[in-house]
Amino acid sequence: MADNGDVEFVTLHFTGGRYETGSGHAPGYPLEIAHELQRYQQILVMIARHLVRQERGETARLPRGFADAVRLRFTEVRSGSTEVVITPELSENEASGLFSASLQLLHRSEEFLEHQLKNLEVQHGFSEGIPYDIARNIGNWGSSWSPTEELYLKRGGKLHAKYNQELRSYARKKDRVEAEEVLQGRVIGASSGGNSLEIRVDDLGRSFSAKFDDMETWDHGAQAMGYQDRAPLVNVSVTTERDRLGLLQSVPKVHSLELALPDSVNDRIREIREIEAGWLEGRGDAASDEALAMAELAIVEILQESKTAPYIYITPSGFIQLEWRRGEFEYELICDGQAYYLDSWSRSGEVEEPPAQVLLDRGKLQTALRKGAHFE
Repeated sequence: MADNGDVEFVTLHFTGGRYETGSGHAPGYPLEIAHELQRYQQILVMIARHLVRQERGETARLPRGFADAVRLRFTEVRSGSTEVVITPELSENEASGLFSASLQLLHRSEEFLEHQLKNLEVQHGFSEGIPYDIARNIGNWGSSWSPTEELYLKRGGKLHAKYNQELRSYARKKDRVEAEEVLQGRVIGASSGGNSLEIRVDDLGRSFSAKFDDMETWDHGAQAMGYQDRAPLVNVSVTTERDRLGLLQSVPKVHSLELALPDSVNDRIREIREIEAGWLEGRGDAASDEALAMAELAIVEILQESKTAPYIYITPSGFIQLEWRRGEFEYELICDGQAYYLDSWSRSGEVEEPPAQVLLDRGKLQTALRKGAHFE
């Protein structure tokens, strides 16, 4: 473990109830609620991911090695009301430059969290546009605390924010949480008079009517809807409403939209869609819209990981076959409209190959591409 000078990141000052000493409680932090510290760290990582995406776009990710560059640990429990001192730990395998950048991002995440807690105290609600997953996790944080227990967040010896069951109730009071996010779907209808777009979200198989303010959004939406008689996949920046379970309930507003895939990919998808049954010497099925839609979503994920578009083919069964290379390995993904079939092999034959995988949804495909044996 490398020495980082034990720079204090934040002090979590717990008061009341089990945290008070001298009233039947021994000094220290109760182990039965240690999971609240884990949730605190999870919230900071979620906020860090949000800040990166705000600055670099919705497809941006945390810096490579972020999770390993800075680990939070509590290094001291002070007497009186329980004070847990949180200190970053520099991994011995990480360069100091990466540690510094990661630590700076964590500090900004902590400031974002403190700002939201202050809003709960003063305005009895979050600031506008907070991502839903962050709002939900803040609302779940502190579930083990009693009504008499409070948390104060201190930095540099100064109080910056507090959190307790009253503020937690404000975080959880809404049946629906409004947030800004990017959805991937298709424009299937547009009304200039009503200033609205009908958007189908592929992952959910549902459509939503959303309002827009400027005619540029209308132009882009109308163009996407009529793109070669088939609506292409688009990234739509929207305001959403989700329930407390995270389920999408409505899309009140569209801010902007853009094509999710390069023109070359959209052109190839269009070519395949125009292939009719019997194309292979009287045999060969036409591609279904379901298989093409799955392939488009898969290509988005492949572009995220490999930075280059795959080759796109139609199989005799009407499935879509994607092929691409990354480093020493070649990959093949079959999209049949119901599941993904992923296979890979080493071009040199010197590395053990993983078994083929059957993936039932896009989330499992993301996991396979990001954490598979041959993906960094």
